[in-house]
Amino acid sequence: GLRAVGLDVANTAAETLAPLARHWPAVAALLRWRGGHKRLSTYVEPWLEVPDGQRLGSVWRPAGVRNGGRVSSAYPNAQNIPAELEQFLHGGDRELVEWDNSQLELRVAAVLSGDPVLLEAARSGDFHARMMEAFGLTDRRRAKVWVFGSLYLGGPGVLMMEAAKQGDELWWEDARTAQAVVHRTLPVYFEWARAQLDKRVVPGLFGAYHYIPPGDDEG
Repeated sequence: GLRAVGLDVANTAAETLAPLARHWPAVAALLRWRGGHKRLSTYVEPWLEVPDGQRLGSVWRPAGVRNGGRVSSAYPNAQNIPAELEQFLHGGDRELVEWDNSQLELRVAAVLSGDPVLLEAARSGDFHARMMEAFGLTDRRRAKVWVFGSLYLGGPGVLMMEAAKQGDELWWEDARTAQAVVHRTLPVYFEWARAQLDKRVVPGLFGAYHYIPPGDDEG
């Protein structure tokens, strides 16, 4: 384990390891291996099980697995396909047809929370471009990272993970500063989100209820 290289951590969750990857090559290698293994097991291996000549179709689950509340797909999973893998779905006389609920979770959050900045972004032609302006940034991709790295009430480590997915590296203090900007820009949303967190039990689709376990809500 990581103790063999002199690193003692409370756990090996990605958000715990992400801030250490810059200084510990073993940690960076572990996170890269996990990412590659996830791509292999989630996309490549299930796709190889589809018989030749059969259409690659997927079952859409609007309420997730066992009504877990998070949209997903299966048999095989065709959601959030990494860009570097899409090339393997093209070629020959076949055509890849894509369908996307653009920024679905963010738009739902805007409506439920009533945050005026999120609502304006949802009504605009480009959600992340509008958030880029609201945050005072000039990089749309960075605005997207700030949104997804903050809206689920995660701490700086989560934002650093989102940045890593986009090939960027953030220092812990930079991530904290970014999240402070997001919180100042979206006060209505975060007041609503924390109220849901305090309830611990929230309603979902199809009559399901979701329990939010107690823990480190700033993690």
